[in-house]
Amino acid sequence: MEPTSRRRALQIIGASGALAPSALAFRQRLAMAGGHVLTTAENAILDAATERIIPADEHSGGARAALVAPFLDHLLAARIDKTKQRWRAGLQAFDKESRRQTGKAFTSLNPQAQDAVLASLAKAEAAPASEGELFFVELKAATIEAYYTTDIGIHQELGYVGNVARDHFDGCTHPEHWGKK
Repeated sequence: MEPTSRRRALQIIGASGALAPSALAFRQRLAMAGGHVLTTAENAILDAATERIIPADEHSGGARAALVAPFLDHLLAARIDKTKQRWRAGLQAFDKESRRQTGKAFTSLNPQAQDAVLASLAKAEAAPASEGELFFVELKAATIEAYYTTDIGIHQELGYVGNVARDHFDGCTHPEHWGKK
């Protein structure tokens, strides 16, 4: 599966001044507290899938380093039962698709094989129909949003340094705007 570029992902979710670098510390506490809604097996699928959606690279850590899966599991705890059921069914659909394609569980595949399974689900991203395709769209959006609300996503990946003071501002340098009110 061709991963969405991290820059494109940020365009999808939009930049927000409320992105909190302390989110990673919060997520570390969540991870140590254990699962909230999903089973160990479901969390393993979630962790593997989110890491393939935003994998670690030479520039920054991926979804796993940003603790996206424990955070999403925590968010599920506050959702209505239908959402919890949909996520459980979606994760099971990933595993079912993996077994159909490879004869193996999604979590037992190497990253390239996991990418292939996710790529097959992503092909219908513009018009998803199956349970796995529908869930892929939802999980991708949730992964992107969760990743870019951590220090890893916003600071390491995007290089955001916060609001900085400028010692000089030239003003508008476009002559076509001068003198117009």
